[in-house]
Amino acid sequence: MQGLNRVVWDLRGNAPPVEEGSRGGFFRGNQAPIAQPGTYRVTLKVSDNSFSQLVDVLEDVWIDER
Repeated sequence: MQGLNRVVWDLRGNAPPVEEGSRGGFFRGNQAPIAQPGTYRVTLKVSDNSFSQLVDVLEDVWIDER
């Protein structure tokens, strides 16, 4: 298939808006929370076309949170 064949999602939603007068910056990064395990609908919009699919986010049992 031609075109886009793979998409990478960092499991974060949209970052909260930067408040006027705050000192956002390059090192601030994406401050949005990481998605919890569950089923999510992802949608790709290209021109007038929209493509949706459900994806399952699983718990990462390899991460050792301390």
